[in-house]
Amino acid sequence: MSGAGSPSAGRYGDEPGHTNPLEAARLRAITDAFDPDTEQRLTALRVPEDGRCLEVGAGTGTTDV
Repeated sequence: MSGAGSPSAGRYGDEPGHTNPLEAARLRAITDAFDPDTEQRLTALRVPEDGRCLEVGAGTGTTDV
């Protein structure tokens, strides 16, 4: 993990298991709020089997194509 004085200190993912006990709940809430719309939009796009997608909002990994 980076030291407190380094530029990357405190960024999401700096250490495994995240020390904030509310982090899992926060990520679950975001997933619950946005996954249904994301799934609907991806279905409407009809991405082909060999299609490619760029992951822009890397979250918990609950959505894949």
